[in-house]
Amino acid sequence: MWSAHFDDCRLPTLEREVLGLVRENDVPGYLIPALYFDFLRYRRAAPLARVFEHNRDDVLSLATLLGWFARALTDDADLAAGELAGVGRLWERCDPGRAAVYYERALSAGLAGDEGHRVRLRLARWQKRQARWNEACALWQEASAARVFDVTPWEELAKYHEHRRRDFGTALGIVQDALALAQASKAPVRALDALVYRLSRLERRTRRAVTAPA
Repeated sequence: MWSAHFDDCRLPTLEREVLGLVRENDVPGYLIPALYFDFLRYRRAAPLARVFEHNRDDVLSLATLLGWFARALTDDADLAAGELAGVGRLWERCDPGRAAVYYERALSAGLAGDEGHRVRLRLARWQKRQARWNEACALWQEASAARVFDVTPWEELAKYHEHRRRDFGTALGIVQDALALAQASKAPVRALDALVYRLSRLERRTRRAVTAPA
């Protein structure tokens, strides 16, 4: 739900960032084993009171988070763009269609950056599976303008024009543009090799299409 937005998803982080709670005079979790072993050694129970309070607050926070999720999973929940994307990831494993709705809402709410790029590709993959090619291509086109070069949307656009539309010239132009951008941005060698291979194949197919008898 939140791994794309927080440095970690420990309970204190979620308490602070999601629930707006900050514990006061809380015993750090890493000290609890030492306090317990001190109790076994010296039989002084008083220091364990803070441990019980810590565990009580853990349970209360988990219950509160459960309530947060119960609200978040309803269609009328008022969520930020990143939260909408997180709910989409939760739904994707069991209900991809509902996940797509949340991804669309996240993008409409202004989800940007790397997370917005990932959501566009997830949504485009679902649209492709539904054979909604116009929607998928629009998402790939947007994703191809990502700040950091990503070969995936370029490859998907090229495959669409090559295999679905049989438009080898357009596919070739897409791969040429992608290769130039990849070289300029010093993309990984694997991405460059994949584009060079696709470019060579498309050049051969384009030549055959031009020289084929009418």
